[in-house]
Amino acid sequence: MSSRAPAALSPAQPELDFEHALPAGIHCFPRSVLATTWSCDPDHVQHLIECGALRTAVDLCTAEASRARLRIPRAAVTQFLDARRAGGAATPPVERLDFRDLLPPGRAFLRAYEIARYLRCTTPHIVNLIDEGALPHAVDLHVSSRSMWSVTRAALAEFLNSRRLP
Repeated sequence: MSSRAPAALSPAQPELDFEHALPAGIHCFPRSVLATTWSCDPDHVQHLIECGALRTAVDLCTAEASRARLRIPRAAVTQFLDARRAGGAATPPVERLDFRDLLPPGRAFLRAYEIARYLRCTTPHIVNLIDEGALPHAVDLHVSSRSMWSVTRAALAEFLNSRRLP
């Protein structure tokens, strides 16, 4: 006869904090980074986005782009993981998040390189979005021949909200 206590009587497992389990310093996850983090195929992440289970994904592609540049905010990823832990795959989709609430607090204007770092893309990509008019209210604060684009926080939030996938 075994002297081990039944599993139901064992001490409770500590609650997993998904915020700290995700890679640090990433505000918006590219689809490929989530796939690597979760050890799955990027097409699986794409399916989660398309079926509405992983909400608030945005497409950062330019007008001439041949493929999507998907980004998923960190808050949406943790919301998805919490919902799956609580109720499994049958959990109804979680609410969409508003980028006005997701952008890090700070100055009214963000430089192109700061936006690129936040969205995990390149500064030239942000400048291309500005050039084609996708990012409105951009201001070039250059002092020499080198451009130094800045965008208002409100315009960035509006752009990201308008690029959310259905």
